[in-house]
This record gives sequence, C-alpha cells and structure tokens, in this order.
Amino acid sequence: MKNGIELIESKLKDPKFQLELAKLYVTCRLHGKKPYIEVECRKYYDDSYTLESLSAGNGWNNFYDEVEKAVPNFIIQIQEFMEYYDNEGIDELEVSTDGELNSEVLYFIFDLKEKEFRFHHEYYYYVTDYRGTTTEFEEIEGTSVYDDIMEFCSVNKEFKVDFNGGGDSGYIESHGENENSERFEVPASIEDKFYRMLSDDFGGWEINEGSQGSFTIDCEAKTIQLEIGLNEESSESNEVFRSTIEFDVNILKKRKD
Repeated sequence: MKNGIELIESKLKDPKFQLELAKLYVTCRLHGKKPYIEVECRKYYDDSYTLESLSAGNGWNNFYDEVEKAVPNFIIQIQEFMEYYDNEGIDELEVSTDGELNSEVLYFIFDLKEKEFRFHHEYYYYVTDYRGTTTEFEEIEGTSVYDDIMEFCSVNKEFKVDFNGGGDSGYIESHGENENSERFEVPASIEDKFYRMLSDDFGGWEINEGSQGSFTIDCEAKTIQLEIGLNEESSESNEVFRSTIEFDVNILKKRKD
C-alpha cells in the first residue's frame, strides 16, 4: 500500500490530474489572477479534515466556487488527500508536543507558474502555565464576603469552585462543592471576590486561549486559594514534500480542436 507521499507523487504524475492543473492555470489567467493556488485543510481535535479555504494569488480568497465550476475534479482529488490522512495516513505526519493538541492543518500549494508543488503540515497546541495565589481570611475581615465565608465555615471544612475562560468571555461556576462533594450555590459576595482576584492577579484570564482553574476556601487554614492554568497556543510547521509538477495548457486547445 502506498504511503501519503507516494499517493500524492503518483497523482502529480497522472496525465488526468495534469489536465486538471492545466484547467486550473487557465481559470486563474482568465480571471486576471496569479496562478498560485493554496489549499488549506484543517481538523480540530479528533475531527476529520475539512477544506477550510482555497485561494489564488493576489489575495483572491473566494476562489472555491470558481474552481468547483471549472475544475471540480481538482477538489475531488484534494478531498481524497484529506480522507487518506484521516484514515490510513493518520500516523504518518509527525506531531511532537507535551501540550494539548488543538488543530492540524494541511497546506497543498500549487505554484502553477513555476510548476512547483509543496505540501506543508502545521499543528497547533496549548501549553499551560500553572500558577496560584493565596488570600488570608484576615485580609477581608469586616466585609460581607468575610461574613458569608465564616457562615459557610461554621458547618463545612472546604468549599471548591471551578472557573473557565476563553474567546473573550469567562465564567465562574454558580455552584461549588464542599469536602463531601455536596453542592452549594456560590453567594454573590463570594463570587464577586473571586472575579476581583482573577482580575487583579491574572488580568486577561478570559481572552484568547483563556484559562481554567479553581478557588478553594480552606476553613481550617483560613485561606482562599486560587489555582489557575493559563493557556498559550503554540505551533510547529514542517515541509512534508516538495516536487516539480508538469502540465501543458496547449493540451486544452488540442482537446477542443
């Protein structure tokens, strides 16, 4: 069975596919665009690859419809490549990270002017930076949040509440659990205190890749502990394959004649 590179290489040498490239070249020229085609296929987590964008040179991003009308078999071939890397070739592309994988991208680049093909693979992942702060009960004495905490601590030893943030929005769970996994609603004063702690110590906790963590009210230690994991997206990119491509636009005229 062929691997992914052999599959692509054999397709580039296939006269039928070379005919599709010739059609693609003419389509670009007819629209006054540079014959430089970049196809981006992306998958998130354990999903399948989808054709996210198909663009031509000179910033022509709405090119998919034109290709679908003029060169539908070209898109069918790209879909075959995606299907291969979803199934048989799923382990052929190198992914090396200790972080949480977010997405992978396949770039198929056809430089029809220079007659060169390039295949790039990128992957994006989250790296989490774990941090924490502690607030002593005595720092909030004389406030409503102190009164609510002390009321809770009169019958419990611990109260834990989770939070999440990302994409410019974040939230603290409306309920938390005590040491016996019993659920309690978070009083408004305590919730406000938690939000202030996040804002003061970790401004931006809810934007971009965001964060996740928890607050723990430790009644015996008389502390509020904030534990947070700040996410940062990183990426790696590598060129998987490069090759010359052959096609002859004159064959289209010959076929028409």
